[in-house]
Amino acid sequence: MKRFALIGHPVAGSLSPRLFSAAYDGRFAYDLVDRELFADAWQVFLDSYEGINVTAPYKMDAFSSVDELSESALETGAVNLVVRRKADSRPGGGAQAVPRKSETPFAASSGGCAPDILVGYNTDVDGVVESVKECGIPVSDALVVGTGGAARAAVVAARRLGCRVTVSGRSLEKAAALVRSLALTASAAVSPSPAASAAGIHSSPVSDRSLASAAALAAGAAAVNVVPLDQIAALSPDLIIYTLPGSAPVPPGLPTAGAVVLEAEYKAPALALVSPTLASPPALVSPNPACQVSNDPALSSARCKAYISGRRWLLHQAVAGYRLFTGLEPSIDAMSAAL
Repeated sequence: MKRFALIGHPVAGSLSPRLFSAAYDGRFAYDLVDRELFADAWQVFLDSYEGINVTAPYKMDAFSSVDELSESALETGAVNLVVRRKADSRPGGGAQAVPRKSETPFAASSGGCAPDILVGYNTDVDGVVESVKECGIPVSDALVVGTGGAARAAVVAARRLGCRVTVSGRSLEKAAALVRSLALTASAAVSPSPAASAAGIHSSPVSDRSLASAAALAAGAAAVNVVPLDQIAALSPDLIIYTLPGSAPVPPGLPTAGAVVLEAEYKAPALALVSPTLASPPALVSPNPACQVSNDPALSSARCKAYISGRRWLLHQAVAGYRLFTGLEPSIDAMSAAL
């Protein structure tokens, strides 16, 4: 039986095992691998699993440790899913991956046989794009709150949705560094530079479509705005992608008025703690039942247009990832019911 897992720290309470079991009616094993060190978690993967999901804080470590990268992984500089495949096979799910030029720090081993190829993907981008699309509300101006791996995917996804993008976080320096690194990563996909190589970013020539996408992202990332967290109240976004952890205080003046709000955290969502009505209203009155509407003034002077739970993000990134894991179509209805 093929075995899959989630690596990260901590991962207790993750819905991924339940979601994966529902996707394929329990046909495949799925475990949680919680290790304090990335190298330890990675070794467990190499020893025991066909593929892994990767969660915080290891998404950028995984990016540096695979042999090939998908377009979304190249764009974000982060990996949330890794699939092991033989050198003479092609990745499943219709996705294309780009070989890396450099040796990876944690190589797969197959004894005397040709080594497996480790392919890294970022399906968090799919999770954001599909969550917002299914909401059915047009958006054009996005505020991404946070600077971690989820925020990187959020910026790329917002650009794909055609939005202007502003990034803010608890550290202005980290927010600015995120935007710079996204532009550098995308530029490296088009034309590797000494600066990119020094940053550990390596890629090989890619398709015209990937080149165009990377070039567009590089240009777009250069135009992304960065603002201090204490100044976001002056903004008027129509999409907020909130990626701060649930334990972090909600920034005062978060400009939710009239905006679609997508929160990455689903186990203990910060916005739900501030405003229970926002996360679990008595009625779903937005255009799509995946969105939930708030009439609670705690977050802003006027209600947000729609709230999208991180469970929808989780679902859509999982659907895209599970296809890559197995080459089979998962049961989306069963997965939705499991959430």
